[in-house]
Amino acid sequence: MLDALAKKLQIKPESRVLVLDAPDGYTDGLAPLPEGAVLSTTAKGTFDVVHLFVREAKDLAKKAPRALAAVREGGVLWISYPKKSSGVKTDITRDHGWDVVEEAGWGPVSQVSIDDTWSALRWKPEATVTRKAGSKVAPDTRATTTKSSSA
Repeated sequence: MLDALAKKLQIKPESRVLVLDAPDGYTDGLAPLPEGAVLSTTAKGTFDVVHLFVREAKDLAKKAPRALAAVREGGVLWISYPKKSSGVKTDITRDHGWDVVEEAGWGPVSQVSIDDTWSALRWKPEATVTRKAGSKVAPDTRATTTKSSSA
């Protein structure tokens, strides 16, 4: 699954990518990056793609401002959190625990599976988000979710 992860996260050629607080081995799993893409784990400047990992809402409250400040205008922001099925204790779900990001004016637009432990929500400035009535996450045909292998 990791072979398509860079594409799933919308990492394009020449992208500047920031990964914050990732689990061990995650950045290795992004390889090979598209041509000219550069990965950093230090938030200096702005980036085309920012991917933050958090375990709990208190982590998000502490780390989100740094991630939000690092996303260039029109850039892609992903925030990963533990899946309910992962066994990792968390108070964040797809629909709850995102107050600090929402209060900063960002809204969720799509969700992808990173691996068996992590899901990621993609965020955009709220003013640019369109949703179906009653949906917390906006429809987005560019992002894909993990499909079940059973037929």
